[in-house]
Amino acid sequence: MLAYNTDGTYWLGARLMRLAHAAWNTASLAPIARPFIEALAAEVGETVHLAQLDNGQVLFIDKLKATDQFETLARVGHVAPAYCTGVG
Repeated sequence: MLAYNTDGTYWLGARLMRLAHAAWNTASLAPIARPFIEALAAEVGETVHLAQLDNGQVLFIDKLKATDQFETLARVGHVAPAYCTGVG
């Protein structure tokens, strides 16, 4: 669940991220916001992301892809520095 870096530090591994994502989905904003995300995506015809900002990091909570647009790299459960994202 944890991964070890060569510099002696640890970071969250993929299994722990998936577990956190599953827990987040069961008691989070995602199920509540989903109808609004669907309505917005239908209105604008673009991919819509739901994300949470926490201490300079963005956690992607939900995503609804537009049918005729290119695929974005952001995926649900992904964490990135806010300055590197379109939602931050």
